[in-house]
Amino acid sequence: MKKDTYLEELMLNYPELNVCKSSIVKAYELLVNGYKCGRKILICGNGGSSSDADHFTAELMKSFRVKRPLPTLLKQRFMKLGNRGTFLSNHLERAIPVISLSANTSTMTAVSNDMGYEFAFAQQVVGYGKEGDVLIAITTSGKSNNVTNAIFTAKALGMKVICFTGGTQSFIGDNFCDVIIRAPSVETFRIQEFHLPIYHSLCSMVENEIVKEN
Repeated sequence: MKKDTYLEELMLNYPELNVCKSSIVKAYELLVNGYKCGRKILICGNGGSSSDADHFTAELMKSFRVKRPLPTLLKQRFMKLGNRGTFLSNHLERAIPVISLSANTSTMTAVSNDMGYEFAFAQQVVGYGKEGDVLIAITTSGKSNNVTNAIFTAKALGMKVICFTGGTQSFIGDNFCDVIIRAPSVETFRIQEFHLPIYHSLCSMVENEIVKEN
């Protein structure tokens, strides 16, 4: 399936998301460009959005809807390592490099305990983030302090920022994000219900593009 097919599939199943269509395309372009330039993705969120961050990460780090064979050159390098290398070359998959900032509980709790929870994501952005990387910030309210701090830190580092939020206006989304995907609701649970099919569609679109590369 092509990018546009996945996008139209999303719009057919969730017609309310037509208001997000152009933002989803912009997010796709940022993610693909970052991958092709050798950049990585950092993702953060609180509560249910933290689960979404982990879920999003898992879909990008391995095959989601189509097979992702390793690049030919890498497979050849594995095969030079003998039987185990050949075995690995036949089973490992091309990955889109992503780090969920809520997944490392030791770092999260160390920063939260010693510095404050408001710095839990921003400190990790300082450690992992490089110019040209992409931060995906998920905040249903658009007002989460620790997510806001991560966004400001990402911009200071020259990173791109994609914000998943809800229908309310927010300072961070309107002024410091390169792309804002604003789910058409102000109720937290509905915003989360919209975020899932959006990032599933994005994963499908990005995956479809990267498997073309050899």
